[in-house]
Amino acid sequence: MNNKKIAPFFYALLLAACGGGSGSDGGSTLSPIGSGLTPPAAISAASTANSSESTVTLSWQPVNGANSYEIWRSIANASGADATPQLVKRSDQTSFTDSGLIPATSYVYSLKSCMGNACSGGFEIKAKTLGKPLALPARANAPILLKSEDRQISFSWANVSGATGYRLQRNDGWEIANGAQLTQTTYTDTGLTAATSYIYRVQACNSSGCSEWSEAFTTKTTALPTPPVTPPVVTPPVLPIPAVPAPPTATVAGADSINVAWTAVNGASRYVLMRNNLAIGGNTLTAVRFLDSGLSAAVSFSYTVQACNNSGCSAASGATIVKINTANKIILNVSGLDTSLNGNVALSMDGYENGRWVRRTETISGNGSVTSNTTVETGQQYGASISAQPANGQTCNTSPNGRVSTASGGDVSIVLNCLTPATLSFASASQTMLTDITNDMAQLATVKNSAAKTITTGAVRYSSSNTTVAQVNVNTGAITALQPGTATISASLPANLYTAGTASYTLTVAKNLASTRLRAIDIAQVLAQRPGSAYQILVPGRDVLVRAYLYAISASDKRVPQVLLSVRGNATEIAMTCPATLPLDSGAVTPSYTLAQTCNATLPAALVKNGMQIDVRTSDGQTLNSAPAMNDSNTLKLTLIPLKINAHTAQMPSSADVSIAVRRTMPFTNVQIGLHAEWTPNGTWDDSLTSSGSGSDQWGKVLGLVDALRISENADGHYYGFVPNIKWSSTAGIGYVGGPTAIGLDMRDDADLSSLNRTMIHELGHTLSLSHAPCGGVARFDPFFTSLPLAWPNSDSGQLSEVPLYNQAATTLETPGELGNRNTDIMAYCSGLWFSEYSYHKMARYIQGKNSYGSQAIASAEQMLVTPVSGQRMMLISGNIATNGSVNLEPVHLLGTRHQASAAKGDYQLRIISQDGNVILQRFAGIVTDHDSAIRIAVVLPAVANIASIDVLKDGKALLTRPQTQASALKAAGNILATSRWTNGEFATAKRQGNKLQIRWDNHLYPWMSAVYISVDGKRSMLSLNATGGSLDLPVTPGLAGGSFEISLSDGLNAVIKTIPF
Repeated sequence: MNNKKIAPFFYALLLAACGGGSGSDGGSTLSPIGSGLTPPAAISAASTANSSESTVTLSWQPVNGANSYEIWRSIANASGADATPQLVKRSDQTSFTDSGLIPATSYVYSLKSCMGNACSGGFEIKAKTLGKPLALPARANAPILLKSEDRQISFSWANVSGATGYRLQRNDGWEIANGAQLTQTTYTDTGLTAATSYIYRVQACNSSGCSEWSEAFTTKTTALPTPPVTPPVVTPPVLPIPAVPAPPTATVAGADSINVAWTAVNGASRYVLMRNNLAIGGNTLTAVRFLDSGLSAAVSFSYTVQACNNSGCSAASGATIVKINTANKIILNVSGLDTSLNGNVALSMDGYENGRWVRRTETISGNGSVTSNTTVETGQQYGASISAQPANGQTCNTSPNGRVSTASGGDVSIVLNCLTPATLSFASASQTMLTDITNDMAQLATVKNSAAKTITTGAVRYSSSNTTVAQVNVNTGAITALQPGTATISASLPANLYTAGTASYTLTVAKNLASTRLRAIDIAQVLAQRPGSAYQILVPGRDVLVRAYLYAISASDKRVPQVLLSVRGNATEIAMTCPATLPLDSGAVTPSYTLAQTCNATLPAALVKNGMQIDVRTSDGQTLNSAPAMNDSNTLKLTLIPLKINAHTAQMPSSADVSIAVRRTMPFTNVQIGLHAEWTPNGTWDDSLTSSGSGSDQWGKVLGLVDALRISENADGHYYGFVPNIKWSSTAGIGYVGGPTAIGLDMRDDADLSSLNRTMIHELGHTLSLSHAPCGGVARFDPFFTSLPLAWPNSDSGQLSEVPLYNQAATTLETPGELGNRNTDIMAYCSGLWFSEYSYHKMARYIQGKNSYGSQAIASAEQMLVTPVSGQRMMLISGNIATNGSVNLEPVHLLGTRHQASAAKGDYQLRIISQDGNVILQRFAGIVTDHDSAIRIAVVLPAVANIASIDVLKDGKALLTRPQTQASALKAAGNILATSRWTNGEFATAKRQGNKLQIRWDNHLYPWMSAVYISVDGKRSMLSLNATGGSLDLPVTPGLAGGSFEISLSDGLNAVIKTIPF
């Protein structure tokens, strides 16, 4: 490959598992297929980590039956030789660091699993090397004064070469303008105290970081005018009429709103704003902006402004004309997407909204008509392109591709077609089985795309040409051999998903002459299920109980053959323990709820991997094979928080008990428990969060605060808060559905660990996407349970199926109960202790679709590394949308510089208007519980400087919003009592006193204070969130050393923040 030709191109790596190679870094572009060897399963998941300017580190999950792996590399979006994959490494390891790469370049890697020289198709993953860091900007010069007034100071600073933004400090290290990186080189600091000195510094930043702070610039606000003791009786001087204002700016701010802003005019005390020559907003406007709402789309509006004082008004300014263009929906017509294993495809959607181009990434997970989160205005271009192909190996395309079409009026459509050419094959043209063998998966079809890469799918359908000889499960390919003879077993793919022929093999069934009958097997980590059953699922790296249902043909023949268990591709065979006397064969298999009634053995965790095939064989000649369904993701990160409500601190379970409870019921191998320090949610609460008529509201509010705690601490995984159980509450817990936060009662008076085994597991089920099950007066439940035909008897009452329950820690089986009176799903309100197999499977598939549950960060088929802007401070805007549609916003909360922005998708929008008239519209999806309660707002976005207002839009129109802005309004009006003011421009102090951090602040100016400790390794620990009162002593852990404290003060809309070294 000629690297001299490479500019910032994308590279791609192909990873394959192979054997017998010499470790050569070159060779042909095709993996040799060894004679007589069957390639192992393809790699199903891989990740990149710790990439640098010249290296990419890859890791992948091991594949059963593979003894080596191949790594192939090419350049993404290249042509010629650069686009041809080259073999860069053969290895028996499951990680590889590729070196000598080009900075800021994307590579495509194809990873193959091999046995000998027989290799699978490749798993593709994209990775981008980091760009060479820019040089830090030079230190900025000290700011210079532009204008000083009694309540505000305007200043500027010189542009610094190489800087993309600037941060500002006031006085003793307090960052102002919400810590945002400003792109302009002027700033007006408002809400100040008259006749007071202020110190300012500026810092220049780019993607590599920020310079040192500039030298200090000190200036002083002017004094307030002193009124005479006895005003003389004189005729007031005639003031000159103000000058004509410059034309205003007008920005579309929603489906029915335009934000109009203008520059202040010297000598003006008020303004008159005209829309189409009619005054709006009254004739006493003192602000220099106005949000004009209730407007119609597709109508042009002309705005002018007049500057006025007691002498009169100026002539009207020049006109600014703006129109709210009709927002047309973009409809995606999706076809051919294989969703049999939760497949999805990622799109880059291009649209035009509120006068701006927008591009969003959207994930499509179903066929049919899908309305995009992105819209396009009439007369503007729109389009879509594939940003990540389905991980299963399908190939999708869009038409039109890219932003090439123009909306002419009305909704527009884009075709997303995933119909994929494919081939089906069986490893062997023939197969032999014995009669009376059921549910045998000895040979399953392999699906490959046109590039000979394996497609992972659950859409293959099987059929038998002779069902009197052998029947085949249409979905799983499992064979039941009935009588001697032959049958053709065929496999096909749905014509609406794949263009593929059929594949078949000849099955010969011979008479079973064994002295026993091997009828079935089941496998268990939590639930003992038959491989291939509708809801069977395992997780990798966790022991699996395997049971063989072996029966005697005759009561007089008491011989018990040896039964051996193995994993295909591994030479180890495990002897199964069988009953001394086998039960008699009746031709049917009923679930057994005791280990002693079946042959059983445990597969050790090291053998339990994705793609595993299990073989059970008896010494009298019978075999039974299975290919269990398995997740890739298997790790839960869970932080437990002892909440302090009033004077009571929650009593906590042990980490061991929590881990046991989770592993007993949930599809996880690893449970990583973290214990948070005691935390007090700010507010006024009743004990156990219960009071007449307001208990659920208190629960919801505390849940929201715990979620804000999780976000502020930038934590991975789930947060679960324990509420002190002081008195009976009708609520035991609450959690967000599909959101990683929940709370529940603590362990007081809980000898049977009910708060752990029932409440906590129930609420964690919500966070893993589960709704309620129908029992115990549940108002809203998952419709699956009552859908006809019922999935199993009495599912409409939330009862479990007949599947045995396996307590792995105790190595015991449990029965779900008698038919008609079985135990209920733990997601109901009927004291259940286990998930139904439906709920368990739904959780597992939800986990499978989330990168955060991998034991390592598992990437999808396409992964791009994104380098965040260095020093870009983020902010959290949070609150609730009540059931009546009104919005209550919490104080704006500043975060760190490592937080990731929330995905811009959902039915709602935040509308943020800054004091200079800029409008930011940010889409978001509300977070809900499975109760009739408020919708949670929690949006992380880059900090916005000088916010004037925040509200929430639905369908482009504002909901009634009540932000906490009292202090902000007082600041703007300058009405804070002088007695509440601190002196010399100060407004807060923070100092260490022994094992306490003493914080004092002007709570009239900034009612809300938050404090975070940041350790040396960057871990954030929230000490206080939105505390009030102006004084707080925070305990500091004895022996704590290093790190820093981050103190932020908020007036509701804007905040200042300061970092204090420990």
